[in-house]
Amino acid sequence: MADLTVNAYIVGGGLEQDSDYIQTLRRAGDRAAASPLYVALRDGTLVGAVSLCPYGTEWAQVAQAGELELRMLVVSPAARGTGVADALMAAACELAADRGDSRIVLSVIIDNTPAHRLYARHGFQRLPERDWWPTAEAHLLTYSRPTLGGSPR
Repeated sequence: MADLTVNAYIVGGGLEQDSDYIQTLRRAGDRAAASPLYVALRDGTLVGAVSLCPYGTEWAQVAQAGELELRMLVVSPAARGTGVADALMAAACELAADRGDSRIVLSVIIDNTPAHRLYARHGFQRLPERDWWPTAEAHLLTYSRPTLGGSPR
């Protein structure tokens, strides 16, 4: 899980190989112990994952009361474009609805255009008042969508 997450970030251009953030990405076990962590398997091989972090938990960064935060959505480079991200997004939205959360929120680095398109396709809209800069180099845009019981199609 940790290798998939780190590799997806590096291959996707969102992370340098010497970044301090790699250690955070490698903490998949800690994320899974604190929050739901969904995985996608194809023929028994791990091809994707996403952490779903409730407001007030260690891993939530932008969620507010009544919101579920989507973090670290990754898909292996070989599985990109095959619907893995869509399936993980739909599962995340369904969990938020099942939990009774009013919204699901997420942050994404400003230059990750494929992720911006994915989130827009799933009904997410920009929430610019919650944009933030965890480091001087990383400008994160925040998106949200009301909980609708799954992904709109």
